[in-house]
Amino acid sequence: SPNDRRLLEERTRYKLDEVLEALDSPRLQAMFGAIPIRRVEIMRALLSELGAKETIEYCCLNTAGMSPPTVDGAPPIEISEGSVLLHFEHYCFGCHRGNPSAKLDFMNGADEAEVLSRIAEVPEIRDALDYERYLGTDKEAKLMPPRKSYQRRLLDESRSAGEGHIDKMLEAVPGLFDF
Repeated sequence: SPNDRRLLEERTRYKLDEVLEALDSPRLQAMFGAIPIRRVEIMRALLSELGAKETIEYCCLNTAGMSPPTVDGAPPIEISEGSVLLHFEHYCFGCHRGNPSAKLDFMNGADEAEVLSRIAEVPEIRDALDYERYLGTDKEAKLMPPRKSYQRRLLDESRSAGEGHIDKMLEAVPGLFDF
């Protein structure tokens, strides 16, 4: 993290060779095997190897050692009142807008028109929203949002109330969803 780098730079007076030398110690080398990396343990061992007498306290005590927050997901877009995109925003954006996986990030875009255009390029949405065909069958796992998600619970509640959000989402992409 930026704070870890700052601590190392201060401890070594910006001499990278000292950090590299400390990393070669048997104690630290043992921490880099075929095991998950534990950042806090490595930083504590590294700072100790560099001569630090104090123990660095991490997490939740204060914000001094925390890195600055980073933006998660894509920036919000303005969606016009009554737009079908409001349903996609409510049920789908959590996973499909700003997702680090390009394959899943198909609802990203600078504005409403671009997002709708990108949605239209993903014909798999047809199966993912085809509740009438797949609900209660062995293909139910294709349905989105995923069964145990919060969004799925909300969508199921709207379906039970007869709100027709799925139909509106299917109609949003003319030509792809001609049953």
